[in-house]
Amino acid sequence: MRPRPVAPEFVEREVTDFARRNPGVVIYVNPRPCAMPRIVAEYLNGAVREENVNNKSVEEITSLVKKLADQSGLDVIRIRKPFHTDNPSIQGQWHPFTNKRTALHGLRPRELQDSAPASIQEQ
Repeated sequence: MRPRPVAPEFVEREVTDFARRNPGVVIYVNPRPCAMPRIVAEYLNGAVREENVNNKSVEEITSLVKKLADQSGLDVIRIRKPFHTDNPSIQGQWHPFTNKRTALHGLRPRELQDSAPASIQEQ
């Protein structure tokens, strides 16, 4: 007797729970006899990812489906800094507020500013 494939077990146990927890994800179950079980993720930007789930446990398939649902479909790229220097400063990069005081210089919220002249005029 052959062991039962894991992919149908995943469909029976996990797909409905996953669909309830993730209403923004559409899941189609397409039974195909004599075909390798796979997961196809189609993203709104047109990207398509296919993952073979043959000989994977239910937990592995569940984590794979979660990973595919959390991705955007864009290729993963390394984000680099937009600047380069041969002698980096230990103080960090300069910006317009580098040497400015952090105090508000007497500025108050608008309702306090508006009520202050009225109280001065009454006196």
